[in-house]
Amino acid sequence: MNALQSHITPDSLIIHDRDHSHYKLIEKPDCRLKIYKANSKDPYHLEHMALINNMCSWLKRYIWKFIVIYIHNLQSYFNWFIYLQRCKRDDEKWPKTARILRHIVLTNERYILKYS
Repeated sequence: MNALQSHITPDSLIIHDRDHSHYKLIEKPDCRLKIYKANSKDPYHLEHMALINNMCSWLKRYIWKFIVIYIHNLQSYFNWFIYLQRCKRDDEKWPKTARILRHIVLTNERYILKYS
């Protein structure tokens, strides 16, 4: 909760599904709430919830690979997870060499190659 609550800015719109585990996180008085309760018998809701459930499952498997997790690095773990998912998605669109060069060219970082 401490790791996530610092990412919620004042006047944020928090959308949730009435799950009781969310209440501690969303009880900030300066936030607006919107509640959606999915109909578990509606195929439309089931299809869209499957996407979220799959993402949560992938994220849990990814996080369990780490022996130690430092809460102050949680955002970095999530960023790396999303980066890896995007690389996997782009695997079909870009050949491996082109994909690596594309990431290097699009970054703000500068690399210096030294030959020995």
